Amino acid sequence: MESLALFAAIILFTSLVGGPVAILLTFLPDKPKSVRVFRTIAVVLLALMGIFFGSQLALVSSIPPFPRLIGIFGLVTSIAALLYEFKVLKHKQIGESERSDSKIYAVIFKSKRQDANSELYYQHNDLLDEKIKSLPGYIKHSGLRHPETREGVTIAYFNSLDAIDNWRKDGEHMDAKKLAKSEFYENYSVEVTEVLDAYGWDGN
Repeated sequence: MESLALFAAIILFTSLVGGPVAILLTFLPDKPKSVRVFRTIAVVLLALMGIFFGSQLALVSSIPPFPRLIGIFGLVTSIAALLYEFKVLKHKQIGESERSDSKIYAVIFKSKRQDANSELYYQHNDLLDEKIKSLPGYIKHSGLRHPETREGVTIAYFNSLDAIDNWRKDGEHMDAKKLAKSEFYENYSVEVTEVLDAYGWDGN
């Protein structure tokens, strides 16, 4: 009897807690990738447990009304967590950068590459390309460079000036900047501006 009561308590607890905890986990950020992977695994496991145990309580007619309500609650919240995690449903506020009243700032980096030290340059470039994506306040970045003139531009978007300042002071970024004049570029310039409007057309 004691083992049966313990099993019933586990079912009730899992149905009551599993779904809501899974929903809370969906608010964890998408970056870095390790956090996203952990989040997805945890949400899926908790949601599947909530669905399994919740359905046991909700669909068995002999279960008393209150445990059945807990089962229905667990079933609904677990399904909602899966829908949130896989973007079928979206949180009302996904992030500060996507709120209509938030500001977006662009850092415009123009440069001309030296015709040497390519291996060292790309080593630092690849490292910083991954590092910037993990910083709080980062939105996106893109860049291009002419293969013959070696002139290029990279534009990075952030949701605050503080985020830009943190990127400027980042240790790995500062290490790369120490080599900028001597090893990487013939010249470069940096501009920070607020994005007041954005629009476009995709012909595809």
